[in-house]
Amino acid sequence: MSDPTFVEARRRLEAKDRSLRDKRMPLAQAAALVKDGDHVAIGGCLYSRTPMAVLREILRHRRSHLTLSRNLMCYEGELFLAAGATRDIIT
Repeated sequence: MSDPTFVEARRRLEAKDRSLRDKRMPLAQAAALVKDGDHVAIGGCLYSRTPMAVLREILRHRRSHLTLSRNLMCYEGELFLAAGATRDIIT
C-alpha cells in the first residue's frame, strides 16, 4: 500500500513542465529569491570562481540570519559577518 502523499508528489513531478526555456535572470532578481534565515551554499574555491557579484547583491538586499556554507571560506564570509547578514558559517 502506497502513501497518498507520495503518490500526489509523484503525479506533480510527472506533470511538471520540462520544456527548454531561458532560466537566466538579472542578479537583483536572483538575490531577491534569498530570504532572511535561508542557507546559502557558495561555490568556487577561495579566489577561484567565487560568485562575488551575486553575494554582493544579496548583501545589498540586506538579508539577515543567513547560514553560509563553503568548502574553504575566504573574505566573503567576513563580508557577511561585517554586514550582520550571518552568524553561522559552515566550512
